[in-house]
Amino acid sequence: KDDKEASIAQLITLKRSSVEGKCAVFHIANHNTELKDYAGVVEADALQEPTAIELFYDKRKYWAKAIDDVVKVQMAADLMLPEVNAIGHQIKKELETAVFKAAKAEAEAEVIGTSDEDLYDVIVNMGVKLDEANVPAEGRYVIVSPAMMAKLQKDTRVLAYHGAPIMANGISQIEVDGMIVVKSNNAEIGDNIICIQKDAIALGVQIDKMESYRSQDAFADVVRGLIVYGLAVVRPANIVKGSIIGNEGENAGP
Repeated sequence: KDDKEASIAQLITLKRSSVEGKCAVFHIANHNTELKDYAGVVEADALQEPTAIELFYDKRKYWAKAIDDVVKVQMAADLMLPEVNAIGHQIKKELETAVFKAAKAEAEAEVIGTSDEDLYDVIVNMGVKLDEANVPAEGRYVIVSPAMMAKLQKDTRVLAYHGAPIMANGISQIEVDGMIVVKSNNAEIGDNIICIQKDAIALGVQIDKMESYRSQDAFADVVRGLIVYGLAVVRPANIVKGSIIGNEGENAGP
């Protein structure tokens, strides 16, 4: 899937290396090479093998929809296509909810603003927290609510590639401090902000398929689907959470 079709959750997470039975395997690189003074002799550090992390597919969701023959004949329109599209959005929401919830729970740093006007500065300072933790600059994302995205679009300090719209999945061409801004109305975002580097969370989707069959109990066609997945936070230092706290102690959206 390209950026226009993939869910936010799949774009901002680490990709699996392989699949072994009921689990996905992720290889996490161990960087241990040191810069040394050269005095005529070269001592090579042994390259450490990547740490293998096994991620079990422990979450399973399904859906099923029956279309009665009479209804199908009486209705000229394709009834199933809108249903399938709606289910696709639910699956994306399911994955996003799981990723955002894990990110909020495991983030090792936090930045808090005291006014709606602090939104831009809060995001920049979240990037600073990642810099201080030596997190790679590549693959950084900031997830915000639609209201926060609207505020950023009006901010003259935001670097935007004009003419490129926000994609249907929420990915934008807007950057703050080199981080791609993502819009989501997921309840786990709410008035919060999540800054994440793609190596922070391992997400594996084992089964994501759909099939149809003839019902044995009714005059109807049945379409059903199954998704099986698992996730784990592998680099909590690569996550920063943020929020805007109003004067009365409540989270305040822009």
